Amino acid sequence: MAKPGESRSSGGTAIDRDAKALYERSVATYRSGEFDSALRYCEATLTRQRTYGAAWNLKGVILNNLNRPRDAVACLEQGARLMPQSASPWVNMAKARLALAEPELCLQAAGRALKLEPGNLEAALFVARARDRMGEHEAALTVLDRILAMTPKSVDALTLKARVLTLLGRTDEGVGVLERAIDLAPEDDGLRLNRASLLLRLNRREEALAAAENMLAAKPDHAGALRFMADFHFYQKEDRHTANEFYRRSLAAQFDLRTAANLCFSLINTRGADEAKWIDEAQALAARCFDAYGFDPQNAKSFSSVFERTCDFAHLEKFDFGVCAEYWATNDIPGGLHSLLSHVKTRQDRLDLLAQHRRWGESIVKRASSTPVAMPPRRTRPKVRVGIMSSDLRDHPVTYFCLPIFEHYDRERIELYAYSFYPRDPDRVQQHLSTISTSFKVINGGNDRSVAEQMAGDDLDVLFELGGSTHLNRPSVLARRVAPVQASWLGYPHSIGLPTIDYLLVDPYLKPASDLMIEKPFEMPASWICLSRLGFTDAVQPAKEPPVVRNGFITYGTANNPMKYSQKLLALWARTMMATPGSRFVFVRPEGAVESFRRNVTAEFAKHGVEAERILFRPVRGAHLPFYGEMDISLDCAPQTGGTTTCESLWMGVPVVTLVGEAFFERISFSNNSNVGLGDLCAHSEEAFVATAAELAADVSRLRFLRKNLRSIIRRSPLGDTKRWVRDWEDRIVQIARR
Repeated sequence: MAKPGESRSSGGTAIDRDAKALYERSVATYRSGEFDSALRYCEATLTRQRTYGAAWNLKGVILNNLNRPRDAVACLEQGARLMPQSASPWVNMAKARLALAEPELCLQAAGRALKLEPGNLEAALFVARARDRMGEHEAALTVLDRILAMTPKSVDALTLKARVLTLLGRTDEGVGVLERAIDLAPEDDGLRLNRASLLLRLNRREEALAAAENMLAAKPDHAGALRFMADFHFYQKEDRHTANEFYRRSLAAQFDLRTAANLCFSLINTRGADEAKWIDEAQALAARCFDAYGFDPQNAKSFSSVFERTCDFAHLEKFDFGVCAEYWATNDIPGGLHSLLSHVKTRQDRLDLLAQHRRWGESIVKRASSTPVAMPPRRTRPKVRVGIMSSDLRDHPVTYFCLPIFEHYDRERIELYAYSFYPRDPDRVQQHLSTISTSFKVINGGNDRSVAEQMAGDDLDVLFELGGSTHLNRPSVLARRVAPVQASWLGYPHSIGLPTIDYLLVDPYLKPASDLMIEKPFEMPASWICLSRLGFTDAVQPAKEPPVVRNGFITYGTANNPMKYSQKLLALWARTMMATPGSRFVFVRPEGAVESFRRNVTAEFAKHGVEAERILFRPVRGAHLPFYGEMDISLDCAPQTGGTTTCESLWMGVPVVTLVGEAFFERISFSNNSNVGLGDLCAHSEEAFVATAAELAADVSRLRFLRKNLRSIIRRSPLGDTKRWVRDWEDRIVQIARR
């Protein structure tokens, strides 16, 4: 920040005495932490004298502190123009650009500052931070070592070096560097919390927990320690109820936008009798934060997830998802990219999204290359050794589809190694899987390299990851080439982006054009999945008749997650209802009890002429299959279609009308329908979607036939013939492994 008391603005222009007095008042209030007051005085200064460069610079600094980096940039550009010999606006510009997830522009700004002032430590640190954000961790380390050679006691440089070393897989070194920083600043609680975080990466969970608990014993209201405890219970213990309490306590001690965002994300992922209340709590908090602070890519994942759950399109339309994609790809948040599948509109959107996945994957592989894993010597053996890794090898939809492999694989051809990352006690399904696989390992904690070393020691021939970027999964482990052949299947309906994943399991219907996937196709002859006895049993029978028979009107519906909804989709569903006079639409979702969800959904339908009384809500989680008895026809989501929900709908005798698109995630229901002989319910335009649904709604005899016979049709189809599916899978595995 420019020093207060400068008497000239630029070019020799004298500063008005009153403007100078207002500026100095702004500096004083800024230094006392009264940012709103400081901003008012600064604006009064500039009203008095628009050419006051130091005031423009200060306004940018204040706006940075008010979490308004985009506004800060505009002010700092003015300050740099009016003070061409000052490094200060460029340093502050670097900070704003970093906050905006624009590391390349941050690097440029920091470089300009260093040209004006070569010894500027803060500018050099922003160079290192930018390199870090760009995934250029070796380059960041070089800059940090140069800074520390000149200023070995720079706590900021040591702290950042500890982070970079950790990202390079050198976590032990990172802990050592951070301990040096702690020695220099023993009262710095933030450093101690950073050390606890690094201990977690080393799988020293008890030490990490003890460190935070010791801090809270001394300072019960320490906001950072409370947030650490919340994160620990959310991510390490899967205990969201306890996490929520710690997040609330942290916010009560000191408001922090990141903590608020974390609480929102935890609330919408908390299950129990009060799920609807927690979602509404998250909605109210997210709306307050967003309205007060605006769009912020650092917390966008949490807030957008809340607004998606409640169909709050008014807030969602204010998100810059292009900026989000770049931020998530650059900052190792692949789960954020998953949420963008429902936002694509054009072919270029699809290509851009693929490019961001590739960007993320290449950065992970680049980082992993500095700490490779030694592979054991390849051994010749008669059987192919196949690995399956997922956090969902338990009573979970992923296992609904992979269970046939465990139960039917040919022990004379295949050895099956399974790896679970689920931290809780094993349920009955996991116990069953562990008894029928060749090997079943539970891996909790540890960094990617340590996990990769454990898996590499098993000398696998082929490794399938089944989770993608969903919670607790570890796809980045594959960046170290754990097996000669690596493939992705089930958990993520898109190319993950890692160039070390060789194949993506597809089928003839699902396979997109080659420029819309990164991997080679691992193509099954008919269906990419089959339905196991776990999720698809006869315990719940389809209703004897479609509800139109007793109601006299058609009921459309969905059980799909609202993260797949959009204003355009709800408009399409409304058009379909308008083409079927008297029809109803039922949402079989836990959000049906959420006030904000109901309000937003009914308002969207009302825009297109559908009255609120025609929209029905069945708030249920888990035991939802019987509610298909209230649904005549399931209307699929678009562009991201249903997966498990489509299979469940068909299993319950409810046909699905789907809109087929170009990308993998737009073709899943196309595959499912086609494999059970319902290809005619797959539309290729919105007009055809409406017409197809209306035609099916008018054919009550067909609805009755499907209600009675779809389950037996599935059992005879590629979707239900589990033994045939596993044989086809094995044949393809052996072919690839021998190649």
